Amino acid sequence: MTFAARKLGLPPGTIISISNDNEPIRISYIRYAEDFIEEKKCSSVDEVFQFHKNNQIVWINVEGTSDLTLFENLVEQFQID
Repeated sequence: MTFAARKLGLPPGTIISISNDNEPIRISYIRYAEDFIEEKKCSSVDEVFQFHKNNQIVWINVEGTSDLTLFENLVEQFQID
C-alpha cells in the first residue's frame, strides 16, 4: 500500500508511519544561544520539553519511526502544523 493510500480518508495532520521500522527511537538535541552550544543524547522526549517552556532555541533530532505517540507529543508540545 502506498503512503498516499494509507493517508486517504484521514484528517489533515494525521501522523502515520511511512516505514516498518521497529528499531528503538533515538532522540538528541542541540541547544544554543549567542554564548554557548550544547549537544546531548536524550533518554526520553520529556527532556527536550523543558527547553520549550524556557523559550530556548533547540534543534531536536529524532531517528526512527516506531513510536507514533512520541511524534504526536512533539507536534502538540511545539505546536507544529
